[in-house]
Amino acid sequence: MNFKKVVHENEGIIEPDICGKSIELINMETSGSKKMSIATILINPSEESKKHFHKKMEEIYYIVEGEGEIMIDDMISKIKKGHAILLPVGSLHQIKNTGKSILKFISADSPPYDEKDVYII
Repeated sequence: MNFKKVVHENEGIIEPDICGKSIELINMETSGSKKMSIATILINPSEESKKHFHKKMEEIYYIVEGEGEIMIDDMISKIKKGHAILLPVGSLHQIKNTGKSILKFISADSPPYDEKDVYII
């Protein structure tokens, strides 16, 4: 298989996501990555992810556009462009778009994102 090492956001695989819309950039399917994945996530105004956790994955979100709130276990924080967020393995989390425009963030996952490791509360 001819995997890409350089993937532009316009070339990513668009999929529905519990957060909104996901643009899968680097993962096993696109690049053959076995230890990490990265995607751009888009959440429309007034929308939010479902509360969920992962038993295997650690995630880092980096906010690129917009504003919102992130709930991690019993902590809620306001977020905006420039914030980086660590979601440790097992942490219950939910992200909300509280702004008037798209909330866009990068999600880096290790091991690679696997929908079987999403446990919705």
